[in-house]
Amino acid sequence: MENNSSKLTFHVSLNPFIFIYKLITKRPIITLTLLYAFTLLILDLKGFFVSPPSKDGISIYAGQQKQLLRGRVILPPEERNGKVAFVLDIYSLNNAKRGGKTLINYKPKEKQINDIEPGDILLMNGDIKTPFQTTNPGGFNYAKYLGRKGIYTIFYAKSIEKTGYEQPPFYKSAAYSLRKNIIKTIKDKFPALEASLLIPMLVGSDENLSYEMKNKFVNAGVMHVLPT
Repeated sequence: MENNSSKLTFHVSLNPFIFIYKLITKRPIITLTLLYAFTLLILDLKGFFVSPPSKDGISIYAGQQKQLLRGRVILPPEERNGKVAFVLDIYSLNNAKRGGKTLINYKPKEKQINDIEPGDILLMNGDIKTPFQTTNPGGFNYAKYLGRKGIYTIFYAKSIEKTGYEQPPFYKSAAYSLRKNIIKTIKDKFPALEASLLIPMLVGSDENLSYEMKNKFVNAGVMHVLPT
């Protein structure tokens, strides 16, 4: 009786391994994809994709106001409710050479909304702050989300002046143009609600996603499905 029980226990303990073996041999692509996704999830939870702030960055100045920042726009600006947000490659802070990246938030005059583009060299005055970090377990962590992109500060610009322009590489200019055309096509072909969901999934721009809809994704803890 004991031998039968031991054999049954041994057989049950092997079942998961037998299942995995059969899955690998019969569905290798699906298995490898699942393993890859699981590995990325574990690495992300361990903070593998969040690098520490640059030593020459401006995160140590977070909380300080009336700062003079200079840098180059490296991604197309996104506009929502009259405000513009874009990523800046930092050149200097208060005329002292600095590095790293920061997210710029700016409320321009109406005629300025479409004036900012990748490659622009800007000089701006404003305040430096750190991104909000959620205290809700499983909630959307905005600071961690930006950290994956190497961004650790948000600069709230009060004034912006163009001081120059650096032509982006050809492949980047082509990518920006393609991105712009995709967004326009989706807006023309789909209703507003469907378009606002498709655009962030396809091109990573959430400027057309309403606050209410974005908040639903955040509260559900699934904001990560929108690669914005």
